[in-house]
Amino acid sequence: MYWTYELNVLCGLDKRAHVRMKNGEEFDCIPDSLVYDDDDSEIMAVRQLPSERMRLLPEDKIESVTEIE
Repeated sequence: MYWTYELNVLCGLDKRAHVRMKNGEEFDCIPDSLVYDDDDSEIMAVRQLPSERMRLLPEDKIESVTEIE
């Protein structure tokens, strides 16, 4: 639960993040909220930039999260 925690902290600070997924995809986003799936696993809802399309990021799919200044 490390990466969802990091995104949730950035959400509380009103910061943006650069996310690298395990499948090689990378994008910038605005962390929005912490949600839970049917198994009570934490998933971070983010607004992917530049379109601000909502996206759910499960912990096990995230490789890294970096704050954007």
